[in-house]
Amino acid sequence: MPEIDNPTLVALATRVGDLADASDALRQYNFNLVAGSTTDPDSFDADGKPSTDPTHGPLGYYPILNGSGGTVYFPCWARWATIAGGTVAEFAAAAEAAATAAAASVASIGTSVEDAQAAATAAAGSATTANTKAGEAAASATAAGNSATAAAASKTQAETARDLVEAKRAEVAANTALAYGYQQSAAAAVAYQNLSLVALSKAVSAVDVFVYDTSKDSDGGAWRKRCQHTAWYNEPLNTALRGARREFPAVALIVLVDSSNIFVYDNDDPTAPMWANIRNVIPAYGATVVTKVRALNGRIYIAANAGYGGFGVLDLAADRNTWYGNGQGGDASGIYVQSGWSTTTARPQLTTANVTLGQALVNPYVNGLDMAVMPDAPIDPASRLPIATIAAATNAGVSIIHPDGAIADWVPASSGVCFDVIIRPGFLAVAGGGGVLYRNWVRTSIPTADSTSFDFRFAADSTPTRMGADNRDGQPRAISKYRNIAAFGLSAGLNLLLPNEANFAGSMIAYISATFNTGWMVGAVKGAWLASKDATNLVAGAELVTNGDFAAGATGWSETPTGTGSSNLTGGNAALTGVDTANRGLIRQNITTVVGRCYRVKWTVVSGTVSSSFAVVDGVGGFSKSGGTVAGTFTGQFIALSTNPQIQISVYGAGTVVFDDISVVEAVPDRSSIGLPLEINGTVARTAVAAGADLVGYSGFSASNYLEQPFNANLDFGTGDFCVMGWVNVPNFASAFRMFERNHPGSPDATRRIVLMINAGVLSGYIGTNPISYTLSGGASMWAFVALLRRGGVAELYCNGVLVASEAKAASISFSGAIIRLGQGVQTTTGGDHSLALWRIGATAPSSEQIRKNHADERRLFQAGAACTLYGTSDAVTAVAHDQDNGLLHIGTSAGRSVFQGLRRVANTTNAVGATISAANNLVADD
Repeated sequence: MPEIDNPTLVALATRVGDLADASDALRQYNFNLVAGSTTDPDSFDADGKPSTDPTHGPLGYYPILNGSGGTVYFPCWARWATIAGGTVAEFAAAAEAAATAAAASVASIGTSVEDAQAAATAAAGSATTANTKAGEAAASATAAGNSATAAAASKTQAETARDLVEAKRAEVAANTALAYGYQQSAAAAVAYQNLSLVALSKAVSAVDVFVYDTSKDSDGGAWRKRCQHTAWYNEPLNTALRGARREFPAVALIVLVDSSNIFVYDNDDPTAPMWANIRNVIPAYGATVVTKVRALNGRIYIAANAGYGGFGVLDLAADRNTWYGNGQGGDASGIYVQSGWSTTTARPQLTTANVTLGQALVNPYVNGLDMAVMPDAPIDPASRLPIATIAAATNAGVSIIHPDGAIADWVPASSGVCFDVIIRPGFLAVAGGGGVLYRNWVRTSIPTADSTSFDFRFAADSTPTRMGADNRDGQPRAISKYRNIAAFGLSAGLNLLLPNEANFAGSMIAYISATFNTGWMVGAVKGAWLASKDATNLVAGAELVTNGDFAAGATGWSETPTGTGSSNLTGGNAALTGVDTANRGLIRQNITTVVGRCYRVKWTVVSGTVSSSFAVVDGVGGFSKSGGTVAGTFTGQFIALSTNPQIQISVYGAGTVVFDDISVVEAVPDRSSIGLPLEINGTVARTAVAAGADLVGYSGFSASNYLEQPFNANLDFGTGDFCVMGWVNVPNFASAFRMFERNHPGSPDATRRIVLMINAGVLSGYIGTNPISYTLSGGASMWAFVALLRRGGVAELYCNGVLVASEAKAASISFSGAIIRLGQGVQTTTGGDHSLALWRIGATAPSSEQIRKNHADERRLFQAGAACTLYGTSDAVTAVAHDQDNGLLHIGTSAGRSVFQGLRRVANTTNAVGATISAANNLVADD
């Protein structure tokens, strides 16, 4: 076949070869990068479609240099999900076939390039190097035409073929994305280590690590090519402090060990050699303790919370080192700039002669750092890069350092250490708290002057409520943010917060621990049940308290008053008397529990004239509630941390409180902050919602087998807004099943009830009398998301995220003595082998968009193999970090690193994470 020298066709064939090479090589590593647009990725909107809106910015595409010197933009994992459109089930039987078909689809590009495509496909399977294969593909393309003259004359035909290749390339992207989507949802056993590459293993114990991908800098890392004039570039190489390379790596791993060991590893090299040990960033004073490392736009930021403290900024492009601080022990406070930085030049002591005074941080000790380039950021003439705005979390607030050097202190609380901080354009958040009061504060603007104001306080008493108790496990240890979702790592587990900036009280929150996942909860949540991964069947248990009604006097109880306090356990009750807080009546009893299970506690105060306390002491957990002179019956819950916790009942102050009917039984936990569990009646089965899934469904309901909660005044919503929602599996549309009902067991009232039910294929929701209904369609035995809410006096019924019925319902539903039942009705019992999971109720009506998100995110937990809890048995989160390229959230615990996409865990490691995680572009480092 005559040789073709048409440049367009040759270039086209080369690009086809490159695509085939890349597709074959990356598929071997289960990485599945797919070719995207060859135009500027900034021209794509959130749906991956071309946009002329200049504010959209880069949305998950990154450049790859192909064999012919051109740049192709490849979409990240987040784009794959967009392309797939959630239809991954279509590929359940043929994931590999879909990927093969995707690669094969490139072959049909037109007669004029058939031979070139065939050669490129053959080259993809070749074991030769990429350059050799590209050359073979180009050579085959040359042989594809009839003659060199004919090829040169077929410009129009070649351009048409080129367009066909581009179309097939898009098809490759779509098909490969769908195949990959199936692979991700196929089973929990899928190893993720091929996707989230561990950076390297070094014999150091890191305080913090940071994966610095310079392609994310404002100039794409071009600053690395213009540093030949700097002191650090011209240092001697191959020393104890410098490696063999002068140029800063395109991708670097920065490992913070101590002030004398801040290692930068070159991740451009597969062996990740040391590029430099960048000592001398912070002035020496006493025992400098480094805490945090970050990098952006050619600047490396190092924080410290001892010695001089403050933080140093190593500007590689401008060849200077700046320290921001507050001094210590009468030493200078302010900003100190040193030019000509190098690893071998020691930082001098600070003096008033070399420090710009009056520019001090709010506190010298910096625990967290973050920075962002704002839309109006000025350009630094020395580095030719935009200057970032910096947020430093200190022991007494946050200092915001603006590009002009001005410092604004944000102190949202009068006391308390700030542990970590996030800054983005239009968003600022800090985790902190002094003593036992742990808080997170959020602003939707960046302060330019000293300020104490905030838009939202996320705490144990906020709406929505933070997970964990203030005095125990609610301490925020780390925070991260991806787009509009913030992740808070706590001692109690992980909180995901999706703020509603127009009304923070209507924000969405999800709690995730090693044993449960609540799904999304909205606003003022009053109950969250059936969120466990424990598949043990629930059986109504025996009473665990001996002589809880005191009919046998003091039998089973230890009377241990302090000082002159006293107790009297006769007459069928317990009268405890105190003199003051040091002299008080106290009784105790140990009970037997199963570690990890939930128990309902209940007690009655007959009368009282002084403060009292009912507590279950169980290590650092348990339950504690203070009371006073108000008589009544009270309930609560605790998760057993030991097999032998102790009940303690006491009084404080001068007076007597009479107690009766002390009870502890096993129950279904309420994961909301209200903490009122469901009591077990009969036997309720628990099985995985799908094969291999973490989440379990609750089933086996009948007239004698159901879950119940006694009267709960938090559910008296009156005429106000509320919502009840959850998941149900319907085996037979013809059967009748009451998923949820609130009504009075002895005096039912149809005008004040709340009911969600299915009967004869009709989904109905009652708020008072007369339902709003929707006729179901499709097959049975499928999990469905249902919600019944009232917003502004109008009832709305949703099925699978879609509004299916609405009607005005303004009557009050407050009902003293009303109980709730799940799996059975209060007024009418029903049968059927239905299953329930993830049920929630609250005093907030979610928006339609929030309902859709509930359904879209939670339905992935009902797929085969879906994991949704933290890996291992520990709830204590040590570190969190989002990969901004794909949105994956990495969560560290003592059991390993859990990797989440939305509410679903898609992977994990088994090595303990003690302090830190950093992730960028599928490269992950932790320690």
